Amino acid sequence: MDRPYTNSHENSFGNIPDNWELVPIGDIGEVITGRTPSTKVNSYYGGPYKLISPANLSKNVYVDSAHRWITEDGLEATRVLPKDTVLVSCIGYIGKTGLTKDERSATNQQINAIICNRQFDPHFVLFQLRHLQDYLEKFARVTTVPILNKTNFESIKIPIPPLPEQRAIAQVLSTVRKAIDATEQVIAAASELKRSMMKHLFSYGPVSVDEAEKVLLKETEIGDVPEEWEISKIDDVCSVNAKNRDPSSDQPEKEFVYIDISSIESETGRILSPSVILGKEAPSRARRVVHTDDVILSTVRPYLKSFAIIPDEYDSQICSTGFAVLTNEKLASAKYIYYVSFSSIVGKQFRKRMKGANYPAINIGDVKETKIPIPSKQEQETIGNNLSLIDKKINVEIQRKTALEFLFNGLLQNLMTGNMRVDSGS
Repeated sequence: MDRPYTNSHENSFGNIPDNWELVPIGDIGEVITGRTPSTKVNSYYGGPYKLISPANLSKNVYVDSAHRWITEDGLEATRVLPKDTVLVSCIGYIGKTGLTKDERSATNQQINAIICNRQFDPHFVLFQLRHLQDYLEKFARVTTVPILNKTNFESIKIPIPPLPEQRAIAQVLSTVRKAIDATEQVIAAASELKRSMMKHLFSYGPVSVDEAEKVLLKETEIGDVPEEWEISKIDDVCSVNAKNRDPSSDQPEKEFVYIDISSIESETGRILSPSVILGKEAPSRARRVVHTDDVILSTVRPYLKSFAIIPDEYDSQICSTGFAVLTNEKLASAKYIYYVSFSSIVGKQFRKRMKGANYPAINIGDVKETKIPIPSKQEQETIGNNLSLIDKKINVEIQRKTALEFLFNGLLQNLMTGNMRVDSGS
């Protein structure tokens, strides 16, 4: 580095390596506060250049989206930023970060941008600021909306190693981040495939796309379905809330697993965080008994689709009265009932029946009256199995992403504090 900086161990970073320095952000590069072109000038908007706001900053390294798109004239009315400029949100949500992806772009006034000098690697600076997000918040002026102004922002000192080590650290973290991004793309693609397949399967049945035009359809109150399918109310093919009990009175000294609505991950059906509760401490809503292959549907804000199918490990446990518990009868396959519950066929009926402003909900009678298509048992099994295969792929990728994020966060903490060193080749 060109300038000497004195290490100070009397700071919140603790001990940093001897060859690291505490550098004010203002010395890392030119700091630019963004500007929004006048919205009264139509010629400024509708062009190919990004005008970036804090909403466009995410966990990804590069910023792919824009708050508005501006023209050449609009860009000239802002502060033009080159590729690999470090962006930091400094109004409202303090410390969201990202790098500019394009050769020319701009930000609004809620973002401070750092155009790094040659002795600082912008990827390293990004990761260090991401690691120090909570630290940055301490420098914000708290009014109605937290503000970290340019002067205070420039004065903040952050730990910086020599340039070769900056690059080595950034390379390690970027590699893991790219793996996370790639996994997210696989999850997104598989999820889109699942949505397309659901639309096809519940419209034409388990036939190929080429054979779909040969399927004879009939009009029904829930849309067109294959001619041989029946239309039934959920109450006709499932028992709804077949068994209830009060664990606080019948087994007060025995623990049970309690599944509430917050335990279910929306859209995926994954049961993530059920509670283990002593019977006498059971909440008043802990009443519904569930068994293996029961389908549970949240009746509060059902559009969030907090639905799940009960695995063996939660057999004979308890869920909230905020769920409708569907126990499949001989006419229906558990997997089929589960997947059709996610379909637009059911979603449209639930939305029509919802009541309430803050917490729109349906009641158990609404669930019972909801109509679903009923193909043959064999077709139900095929539909359920096909969609289950995609779900298994999605879940494998979600677990991979979780492991990679755990690795990334651990590396970020250790590499950015000097607790772990990498070979910089210097």
